[in-house]
Order: sequence, then structure tokens, then C-alpha cells
Amino acid sequence: AGEPTTFGLGDGFAGVVDEVRLSKAARYDADFAPPARFAPDPDTVALYHCDDGVGDKLTDSSGNGHHGKLTGGTWERGYDPPAAP
Repeated sequence: AGEPTTFGLGDGFAGVVDEVRLSKAARYDADFAPPARFAPDPDTVALYHCDDGVGDKLTDSSGNGHHGKLTGGTWERGYDPPAAP
């Protein structure tokens, strides 16, 4: 196995991340209203719901085993995003 892949939001990010999906293909080419909860499909490489964590483990819900580690953040449960315009 190679080195782990790292991705982040950068220093000073102030906000809430609810869903993160990494894909093998481009998904959108225009503005869109995302679903409340993403579901894995054949193009999903990793899927993080960001509301089911414990400690620093970020669980990959794609079934591909790309679990991650939460650093510099906290888990928030029960976040309701604002309604799409």
C-alpha cells in the first residue's frame, strides 16, 4: 500500500461539512441542490456522512474501506442545513 491520501479544507475554515463524496467521474456541470444524504454508486471512491463519527475516525460509507481521520474539527449531530433557494 502507498501513502495515504490527504485532503483538507484549509486553515481558517469556519463552517459545517455534512457530506463528502469522492468520485471517479465528474458529477455535476451546473448548479445543483444536493440530496440530504448521498448514497454510494459504482463511481463512488469514498463517501463520508460526517455525522456518524466517534473520536477521530471518519468512516467511509462507500464500502471501499477508505476510512479517514478527523483532525482539527469536532463532530456535530443533528445539523439541519438551510433549505435550498
